[in-house]
Amino acid sequence: MRLMIGMTGSERKLVTIALLLVEVLLIYLLILKPRLITLKGAMTNLNSQIKLYEVKRGKASLFPQVEKEYLRARDEYLSVKRRFFTAAELENFVKTFSSLARSIGVDLVGIQPYRRIEASRKRIKKGETSKDLGRQRLQITVRGRYDKLLDLVSQIESDPKAIIIDQMNITRPPDSKKKVELSMLVSLYWVKQEVEGGG
Repeated sequence: MRLMIGMTGSERKLVTIALLLVEVLLIYLLILKPRLITLKGAMTNLNSQIKLYEVKRGKASLFPQVEKEYLRARDEYLSVKRRFFTAAELENFVKTFSSLARSIGVDLVGIQPYRRIEASRKRIKKGETSKDLGRQRLQITVRGRYDKLLDLVSQIESDPKAIIIDQMNITRPPDSKKKVELSMLVSLYWVKQEVEGGG
């Protein structure tokens, strides 16, 4: 106080300004600076969250396209898969073939051997099937009029299932003038069916 009394007006102003500057500096150091550091950290965190959001939004925008491609590929896979026999269809092939032969007017003489040939799990060689694909070979003999046998062969060849006639042999039995006998070596291809609905 004694100093202030003995000072001139301009000196008092300078001391007042100096005290105000010290007060402002203390306010900055004790209050504002910590808050600015906190705010800077929050801004950095916000920027990284914004970048993460933009990345996720970019991925999310691709999802409909990825889903469409997945559904198209799945439909193609199921379409191809339906062409192959299931194990159950293979077991019932004798009954279904007998019904087909009867409906055309052809007598079924025999189907043999009825034994599933499992695909080998060893390395696939040329002409062999993969581990997911099995082949059943059947010797089928039918008897009937020539035109009816041609109808039967046509039905087999147009069947959407994977059935292939490997070889055919037609003979006329000595005790028949109107009917001929057709022997076929047929390959049926089957695949292991997963549970549908799994995707």
